[in-house]
Parts: sequence; structure tokens; C-alpha cells
Amino acid sequence: MMIQALIVDDEPLHIQGLVRHVGWERLGYAPPLTAESGEEALEILADADVDVLITDVSMPGMTGIELLAKCRSDYPKLQSLHTLMISGFDEFEFVQEAIHLGAKAYVLKPIRTEEIEEKLAAFRTAIEKREQIERETRALQDKLTGSLDVLQDRFVNDLIEGRSEDAELMDSWRRLLDLPRDGASHSAHPLQVRSPGAGRGCRCAAADPARGRSVEGR
Repeated sequence: MMIQALIVDDEPLHIQGLVRHVGWERLGYAPPLTAESGEEALEILADADVDVLITDVSMPGMTGIELLAKCRSDYPKLQSLHTLMISGFDEFEFVQEAIHLGAKAYVLKPIRTEEIEEKLAAFRTAIEKREQIERETRALQDKLTGSLDVLQDRFVNDLIEGRSEDAELMDSWRRLLDLPRDGASHSAHPLQVRSPGAGRGCRCAAADPARGRSVEGR
């Protein structure tokens, strides 16, 4: 999957320079989106899936700092947005504020293409690692869900076959399935199993915890 960047700068020539001279495809990026104001950038961010934000610090109207703050406060989907701030030498205090808001990197003017590409390559590596972790987490959750289903089936089978009087076994089930520990008897909630061929209302093979065997219902 190609990474999507958004360039925000009130100087169209600066935007065109980045679009033309940065090796976007070579770095694993799609052609970048562009905006000439913070307000326009927010409209794009609300609709498009953007991974990387490249913004100038000083812009008329909404500054790059205000744009980043707005992304963090009003757009939950942008919390993982990687932001690269572009700043002049006399704006370093603003860059410090941007870093406090979550900006991942900054470059100083005049911009060097090599420096921009270095930051973008680092962003790509971080994004790919995050996506890998998310995939592995989902796979683990799926495995755990499947394992829990198997454990629940085995637990039900133990109850049906009358093994609920084995205190050690039941303690194991409580730990595995996070069952409540109380003094209530298992017979307080008798398990009722409907036989596939039984008539309506018929109960069969319900475990009798007091005797440790199955009894036939009527």
C-alpha cells in the first residue's frame, strides 16, 4: 500500500518544488495531496486517508501549529498522523511547540530535498511497523477468540458428563474462563441440554452435581 502525504504551504512555488523534486514513488508514497491553507488542509484531511502531513509553520490565517493542534483535538482518526514541520531559523520556538503537539520531525529553511526524503523514509518505516503490529494483534485476537470457543465447549461437556464435582478441575475452569468465585452450588443453575431428536419441552441428560451422574428429565 502506498503512503499518502499532504503538503500544506501558502507559497505555491514551495509546494511545486516538493512535488517535483522529492522521489515520492521511490520512497513508497503516492503522489502527494496539496493545500495552500490550514483551512483547505482540514477539508482534505476530513475526507482523505492521509498518513503524513508536511506543513509550513508560518501561514496566514491558520498556522501550521494551529493546524496540527486542530488535527489532534478534533479528528480522532488523525491521532497517528506523522507530521513534518517546515520552519525558518527564527521560528524554532514554534517548532518546539509543534513537537509537544506530536510532530515527529522538522526541517529548517532553505529546504534540502535529501533531508526531506530522509524524514519521509523514516516515516515510512514507522508506519509499516505500526501496520505490522496491528496485523499481528488482530491475528492474535482471532486465535484467542477461537481458543476461548474451544475451552467453553470443553467446559460445557465437563458439566454435562457430571465432572463438575471435581473441585480441582472446576478451579482450573474458573481461572481459564474467568468464572465468578462464589459459594453458590453448581446445582443452583442446572445445565439443560436439548437432545436433537427430542420432542418440544423435553429435557435430557442434565448433569446431577450431587450424584456426579446424568439423570433423565421428564
